[in-house]
Amino acid sequence: MDKVALKHLAEHPDVRHNPVAVISIAGATREGKSFLLSLLTMYLESNLDCHWLDKPDTPIPFNFNWKGGRHPETRGVWIWSKPYLVQEKNGTKIALLLMDTQGCFDKSGARNDSNIFTFSTLLSSVQIYNLKNQIKENNLQSLAVFIDYAKESMKKIESIQCFQTLLFLIRDWIGDDDDDFPFGKEGGDKYLEQEVFHYEGNDPDIIAVRDQIRKAFTSTNCVLLPHPGMVIVRGKSKKPGTPICVKDMDDKFRKEIHQFLRFLIDDFTIPLKVGQKDIVGEELLNFTSKLFDLLQTNDIENPASAMEGMSKAKGQTLMQRILREYETTLEIAIKSKCEESVLTRKHEEARKKALQDYDKDSAALHKNHKEPYKERLEKEIEYIFQKHLGSWQANQTILHHQYNEKLLEIIGNYERLLKEKDPSAKKRVNEDFCKFFSDKPQYSQYEEKLKSRMKIIENKMEKEKEIHKREEEIRGTGIIEQLQQQYNTWMNDLGHCTEEGLKTSHERSQRDILQNYEQLFKTRYDHLHHELRMRLVEMLEQSFRNCQYKRLEKENTLRKEYEELVNKTLNDYEKDLEDGKENAKENALTSFYENKPADETYYKEYYEKLVANMKKFHSYFENQQRLKKMSEELKGKEIVERLHKRYNANMDQVGICKDEEFKIKENNIRTKILQDFNKEFTTSFEDLQKEIKEKLMGNLQESSVSKKQAFDVEKNKLRDKYEKLLDDVLTNYKGYLQKRHPNANELAMTDYKKRSPDDKYFYEEYSDKLDNKKKNVLNEYKKNEEIVKSSIRNLVFSISAEYKASMKDAVEKDYSTESDFKKIHDKYEKQALTRFDEELKCPEHFDDIKSSSRNELKEKIANIFVDCSNNRQRKENTLRKKYEELVNEILNNYEKDLEDGKENAKENALTSFTENKPDDDPHHKEYYERLVANMKKFQHHFEDQQRSKKISEELKGKEIIERLHKRYNAFMDQVGICTDEEFKQKENNIRIKILQDFEKEFTTSFKDLQKEIKEKLMGNLQESSVSKKQALDVEKNKLRDRYEKLLDDVLTNYKGYLQKRHPNANELAMTDYKKRSPDDKYFYEEYSDKLDNKKKNVLNEYKKNEEIVELSSHKLVFSICKKYEKSMKDAVEKDYSTESDFKKIHDEYEEQALTRFDEELKCPEHFDDIKISSRNELKEYIEEIFVDCSKNRRRKEDHLRSQYNSAVDEAVNEYTKCLQGSNDKAEEQAKSYFEKRSVNFDKFLRDESRAKLNIELKNNQQKRKDFIQRELENIAQTALEKYQQLMEKEIFPQGNKPKVFPKTKMKIFHDQYKDGAMVHFATASDGIGEKENLKCRKNICKQSIDEKFEEYSAQQEDHRKGLEEFEVEAGNEYRKYMGDVVGNCYMEPHVLEMVHQRFVSVATEKHSHLSEEENAVLYEYLKHSVEDEYDRVSKKVMGRKGLHRELSSDEAVYSVEKAIKGWLRHWAGKIWSLVKNFFGF
Repeated sequence: MDKVALKHLAEHPDVRHNPVAVISIAGATREGKSFLLSLLTMYLESNLDCHWLDKPDTPIPFNFNWKGGRHPETRGVWIWSKPYLVQEKNGTKIALLLMDTQGCFDKSGARNDSNIFTFSTLLSSVQIYNLKNQIKENNLQSLAVFIDYAKESMKKIESIQCFQTLLFLIRDWIGDDDDDFPFGKEGGDKYLEQEVFHYEGNDPDIIAVRDQIRKAFTSTNCVLLPHPGMVIVRGKSKKPGTPICVKDMDDKFRKEIHQFLRFLIDDFTIPLKVGQKDIVGEELLNFTSKLFDLLQTNDIENPASAMEGMSKAKGQTLMQRILREYETTLEIAIKSKCEESVLTRKHEEARKKALQDYDKDSAALHKNHKEPYKERLEKEIEYIFQKHLGSWQANQTILHHQYNEKLLEIIGNYERLLKEKDPSAKKRVNEDFCKFFSDKPQYSQYEEKLKSRMKIIENKMEKEKEIHKREEEIRGTGIIEQLQQQYNTWMNDLGHCTEEGLKTSHERSQRDILQNYEQLFKTRYDHLHHELRMRLVEMLEQSFRNCQYKRLEKENTLRKEYEELVNKTLNDYEKDLEDGKENAKENALTSFYENKPADETYYKEYYEKLVANMKKFHSYFENQQRLKKMSEELKGKEIVERLHKRYNANMDQVGICKDEEFKIKENNIRTKILQDFNKEFTTSFEDLQKEIKEKLMGNLQESSVSKKQAFDVEKNKLRDKYEKLLDDVLTNYKGYLQKRHPNANELAMTDYKKRSPDDKYFYEEYSDKLDNKKKNVLNEYKKNEEIVKSSIRNLVFSISAEYKASMKDAVEKDYSTESDFKKIHDKYEKQALTRFDEELKCPEHFDDIKSSSRNELKEKIANIFVDCSNNRQRKENTLRKKYEELVNEILNNYEKDLEDGKENAKENALTSFTENKPDDDPHHKEYYERLVANMKKFQHHFEDQQRSKKISEELKGKEIIERLHKRYNAFMDQVGICTDEEFKQKENNIRIKILQDFEKEFTTSFKDLQKEIKEKLMGNLQESSVSKKQALDVEKNKLRDRYEKLLDDVLTNYKGYLQKRHPNANELAMTDYKKRSPDDKYFYEEYSDKLDNKKKNVLNEYKKNEEIVELSSHKLVFSICKKYEKSMKDAVEKDYSTESDFKKIHDEYEEQALTRFDEELKCPEHFDDIKISSRNELKEYIEEIFVDCSKNRRRKEDHLRSQYNSAVDEAVNEYTKCLQGSNDKAEEQAKSYFEKRSVNFDKFLRDESRAKLNIELKNNQQKRKDFIQRELENIAQTALEKYQQLMEKEIFPQGNKPKVFPKTKMKIFHDQYKDGAMVHFATASDGIGEKENLKCRKNICKQSIDEKFEEYSAQQEDHRKGLEEFEVEAGNEYRKYMGDVVGNCYMEPHVLEMVHQRFVSVATEKHSHLSEEENAVLYEYLKHSVEDEYDRVSKKVMGRKGLHRELSSDEAVYSVEKAIKGWLRHWAGKIWSLVKNFFGF
């Protein structure tokens, strides 16, 4: 200890008179204690600044030396020479000292670790226990040892209390912030309570350690810190030569270390205490020296927990040594190849020795550790024994397997020697057996097996002879089948032949076939050779009969074909004759020759038959044609006569008409008749057809000429009738006109229609002539009438003009009365009518015109009179109207002058009347007086009206102002948000409209009142305009803010739509904008434009990023596809892999390609669809390349397969040849041939082709296998019947009444007879068939025997059911007496087993009235019923060892016999009656 430095520190001004707080850190070596204290000094040097770690380039100090690596840096205990003053919340200043300690558990020894921990703990107010990852049990054990050591030291120092604060600091915490225990103090305290101090077990040592730690310190806390970073751990910066800085620390560690150090200074800067007193700087030196001197003396005893730890270590070492010795002894015994009983005895001896050694050497162990370690030792010994016993048993199994293999080898040699017919085979085999098994303990067992197997082999050799004979039979059968096929081939190749030719061919073929049979099938079994030869002859005879039947059937078929061909040719020949073809015969013969069957055997016969039939057909046809022509001629004549009559009838219906019309009608009728002729008369005789038609045409021509002449005569007669009618009608028409009949024309036409002839042929012609003549007559009449009318009009005009002039003069001359004016009219009217009558002269038939003209004159005179009267009256009315208008005008002017306030209004009015009166002045005085009276009335009324009007106008003006102001406000409320100019313009328009309405609604003659009201209205409008403008400005700002927010939201959503690659992103954004836009659309267009511009910017940026991603993805896809294509082409070239293997290669390369694509293509999540589409595109390209490569691979494989198929076919042919030569090694030779043939081929399809070859060979062996299968089935059935006979002999010894056996006895019978049956099966089937088939049939045989045994067992079970009552009652009694005997005592296992066996055997002891089998049944059932009870009692008794009195063997026997006496008395009679009734005694 450097006392000078310690004194200098204690006398420091900040330490001397202030309480001292010491923070110490302890823990294992190389776990970052000095680094942590260096960070603490850095924090304290920054004056506890919360941003002390914000500068990343700040170097981390080495105030307490620290570094990376394996070697420790700190030795002993070090205190930082600079104290730090920390002020508490109450204002007290505390001097803080920092202490660093050497790491524990290094090479310095346990004593040194204890001294350092004790010194640092007693000298610190806070002891930080620095650990890594988590708190382990050995950490707590070590801490408990240190605490005990420190407590022993405290006893030497007076007035020192228990330790102050312990802080577990877990470095590199294995959890995370998301775990149940997050970083920091909160997670650490939770971890300490729930995982460390909380213990649910009952181990007293573990509980004691935790209680000891809790009681030793006043407070215990825990903090969890993350890993600081690999740079800190290594102690070297990433760049050589640069210091380790803050940035080299892990971000999470940087955050948590700041929280920890702040919490350490704020909450754990507490003074160091001795007793209840705080230590100040002056006392620190004395206390430290005393503590140091104490630890230097080395007279402190080890704590009790350390002693117990040593005791445990010794016990563990002792147990391991004893177990090694035991295991060595056991291994020596196993290597000696002893029996299992010897091995068990060796185990018991070694076990006893091990326990004796433990009792001898365990005296040094703690008293609490002796018995537990002994129990553990016994369990370990038992475990080791069981393990080695299992290993020994496995070795024994292996030895038996080796022995069996050797035995099989010896038996195989014996079989080989027998096949070689070696006479010394048995002797040589016995010598080999004795040489190997003579020193083996199982010699006799394997000797019996050898003898049994040799007997089986001998039987097998006999069996093989019989099998060979059967194989020869199979071979011969195959040969005769091949020969039969050859015979059939020869006979089928004969084609068509006669019966004699067929028989000759059969005899020749049969002779050749029998010669081939003699050559191919040579065997030593003459009887078999003869039998097969007879069978072959019979087969050939049967084939010959089949050939005969086929020949006959073929002949019938050929004749049928010729018959059908002849019939078809005759039908065609008949048709050609009917059609009149000249070369019908040549066509028929050519057709018959071309369509004849390939076999021309019957061609000549059926050709002659065809020619004869054709001759008959030809003569018959000529006779038939003559008869047919005569019949057709008669029919034609009848049709001509009938059609001629039809023509005449149709011509009779033709009336008088023009020559052209007659020709057309006659031609139509003739055409119709000829069409009917063509329909009704059709014949194959063209000359007859032409003759009949010409005859019909001649008859029609004659009839047409005669009919034309008759029509001309009738036509002339009809024209004369119409001429006479025309003259009569015109005469009548002139009379109608003179009578001035209004319907003269209609009457004339009616007369013409009524009197016209019935034949209307000339009706239209003469009707036109009549119209022309009527027009001439009418024009002449109208001309005369017009002359008369013209003269009358001129006269009437002259007379009326004269009258009008006279009356006009009368109107202009004077203002006569109405009656005088009427008299003048009458005078002039009379003169006019007289003149009209005198001057007008005209014919009498125009008197109506004269009369009407006179009346017309009268009407004109009357009209002129009316006009003149009206003119006279109009002149008078005009004068009066002028006076009325003048008076009214003067009164209006007078009223206006009064309103204008003119003083001379009256004089002006009178003067105006005088000056403006009309020239004709008959009414002047009357209207002057009326004017003066009205002017007086106007004067008085005007004055009263002016007074009331002004008042009402003023009230009206106020109401209008109020109404217009409200209207103005209503209009202004409708004005929405707009610009200032628009607002001014709208307000000005509204104001103008309001003023216009004011001008319309308020007009007054009082100009001062008008001006006053208008000014008041203007003021009100101005005030409302200002207030409205202010309100609109506020709304405008609010609306703009809403649009700004809406614009941001819509752009955000638009980006989201683009990222989701929505096809209608723009429409969705605009729809969103429209839906969410405010009701007021003032800024709608402005912000809509802004939105469009910003969307364009966002879209351009998005598209740019999208193009970059697509380009990079395409480049990557191209690169990956090139690599994949190269890899797959290399795979195709290298080997001939199967389709599945090639697919696996493809899948592997495809997975590599897709993995590379996923790893190398980095793009934002919203471009995942591009990534997915590119990935799918990559898959498609890969699939296309794979398909092309697969085709190339398949082409190579097909070429190779064709080579192998060729080799297989050749090998099969070789096999067939070998079989025909009776070669036993045909299959081996075929396979050898295949291997030689395909030795230069690629090995890819070799196994497949071998399998194909095997299948082909097996198909040839199938018949032999079927035969072997039937033989094995017969052998198995024989074995089953033999087993059944033996079992039924045991079960039914006296006929039908069964005998009851215990299950074990039944099982013995079953095993015995089953083995015998299986030996029979093995003997009989030895050498028959392949091993697998033989094994399968053997298993089937075993299964059949087992099923039969289950059937027998079920029968036995039915017979045993009578013992169930005894079983239940006996079990209850057993439980009762076992309970009485066992009681609450402990028994050794062999004693308990003895008691159990005694109780079970008592009930089944041999009685004179029971047989041995009956006693066995009773014993078996009783033993089974009490087995569970015995297990329960056994477990219960074993648990009493050491706790209850042990019952000796003698005592147990006495108790059993005592219980048995009462038991037998109770059960003897019941058992006897039950058995007697059951077995029928």
